[in-house]
Order: sequence, then C-alpha cells, then structure tokens
Amino acid sequence: MHWFKFKDIISTEFDLLVSDLGRRQRAEEQIEVDEIPYRNEELINHTDKYKPYLREMIIAVKDLRQINKINAWLRGRGELRTSIDKGGFFYASIFSGLDYQEIAKDVQDFRVSFKIDPFFYLDSGKEIITKNTKTKLINPGTYYSEPIITIFGTGDITLKINSDFYDIKDVEDYIVIDSFLEVVYRDTLSQNTKFHSEKYPIFNTGETNIAWEGNVEKIKIIPRWRSL
Repeated sequence: MHWFKFKDIISTEFDLLVSDLGRRQRAEEQIEVDEIPYRNEELINHTDKYKPYLREMIIAVKDLRQINKINAWLRGRGELRTSIDKGGFFYASIFSGLDYQEIAKDVQDFRVSFKIDPFFYLDSGKEIITKNTKTKLINPGTYYSEPIITIFGTGDITLKINSDFYDIKDVEDYIVIDSFLEVVYRDTLSQNTKFHSEKYPIFNTGETNIAWEGNVEKIKIIPRWRSL
C-alpha cells in the first residue's frame, strides 16, 4: 500500500488510501536565452540552476471524522517522503487547497499538489561526520551539496576545501557555517563578520579534500548530499 509522510506525519495515521503518489521529475533548468541581431542562432546560457515542480497525489478518506485533522496537517512546508522514493526525501510546500469529492458512501477523495524543490536529498546526507584530522569525502549525489560545517577551535582558522580557502577570524570555542542559508553563527548569535570569504563552502560531486590551519580540535559536517 502506498503512503507518504509530510512534516513527520505519515498518511496511515489517518487511514488514508493513496491511489496515486505522482512521480519524481527531473527539474527544469533555468535557461537564459538572448537573441543575436542578424544571426540565425540564439545565445543560450545554461545556468545550472533548477526550478521547482508540481507533484499531485490522489488520496481517499475512509474516516470522514478525520477531515479537519487532515486539513490542519496538509498545509505549509516540510520534508516529504513517499513509499516509492527510497533512500531520501524532498523539501515541499502545499500548493493548493484540498477539494473533497464523494466517490462512495462514507468515502471521499481529494487531490493535493506539492511544489517540490528541485532536489532529492539523500538520507546519508543527514548523518554527522566528525573528523579531527584532514580528510576526504565522496559526494554520492549528482549535484553539489551545501553543507553545515561546525568548527571547534579558537583564534584565526583557515578552512581548505579542495583548492578553495575560507578564513575565519577570532573563533571562540566553535563556529557554524551553513552554506545553504549562507549564514555563520554561534549559538543564536551571528558570526558573519568573522567569516572572510566571497562564497560559502560546497562539496562538488566526486571527491572533496578537507584540511585546515589554526587551533582546531575537530570539525563536524552535515553534508546534505542531494541529486537531481
């Protein structure tokens, strides 16, 4: 039997029958097209950035007393897992209202549309990797990842990821770099002024070498592996 899980609540809790989970799609790339005067061809720029897409599911409600709870659940944004997409999850937002239709006595169905972020996030990308010496990671996804890196140490530290260098000044105990949100913090305090780099760390597909200079005890990494 099909199921889906949204915001840590699974459809079976409401005794829902999922007749169609929709399908994962290859996200559409954002392409820039410029016309060239007096030329037959166009200038096409592949940005390597991708658009969200819609995924519609068809669901039957057997216990009509659950409708208010279902309506309260299926709204907003969160993690989406399905029984047919193994090994990971999506970030998704509810994109439409729930329109119920009676299909049999005491049974109604409805369609729900999720707007899916372009990537499929691997469960292995949630695992915390702890290292106290230089290391090498292998990105198992098909697209670069935007990790969370926590550096435990003090003073001025330089983080090296492949050929890129990231300078962090005046670290006190530890500092967190979140490349997805593009923020640097410690506890609830911003530490952006201590981060001296024009870009945030990423892990490209394949091999990533990580090293550092300075007084570093260890680093912890949540790699956020993902695929298109």
